[in-house]
Amino acid sequence: MGDILIEEPTETLFEVSGMLKTSFDKLFEFLQKEILCDVTIQAGNKLIRCHRNVLASCSPYFQAMFTSPLAESKQNVITIGDIDEITMEMLIKFAYTAKSSP
Repeated sequence: MGDILIEEPTETLFEVSGMLKTSFDKLFEFLQKEILCDVTIQAGNKLIRCHRNVLASCSPYFQAMFTSPLAESKQNVITIGDIDEITMEMLIKFAYTAKSSP
């Protein structure tokens, strides 16, 4: 399958200020309501339903996991070892909100 190249326009005809934040706010809402989630991350005893595209776009680790021929790229539940459930929840929340909080 070939690469898809999308050329950026040289001139902006229309721009919606704040659209990226609004979009990620909506994705965070989807995370909280488990809407359109397509993967479950397991850390410790915690199962966290989330979105592959959000994790892959915010983390080189998840990008490699989900876009390579690794078994995890096709699994619905992925166990992440060596990280506790609270830290994993914080990392996933950070991917959606760009905020770190306990």
